Amino acid sequence: MAAAGVDVTVTREGRVRELPAALDLAAYRIVQEALTNVARHVGSVPATLLLRYGEEALDVEVEDPGGGVVAPEAAAGSGNGIAGMRERA
Repeated sequence: MAAAGVDVTVTREGRVRELPAALDLAAYRIVQEALTNVARHVGSVPATLLLRYGEEALDVEVEDPGGGVVAPEAAAGSGNGIAGMRERA
């Protein structure tokens, strides 16, 4: 994300532990899509990633300051977007 100009601050809460492979991959792809959306739709901005480890769940939050302008090529979409993240979750 640094190459795209997105400075990401990562915070972890809870007992960080190894996750089952399927959950780890799903979380990775959700974060990847969310941060790609930040770069595509908001631009070079700081973003925050919060990974909250619960006893039986992993919560993922990605935030950006908003206010970006959607480029015409981004508006057409080429990724999985929110629907893809929902399916992975």
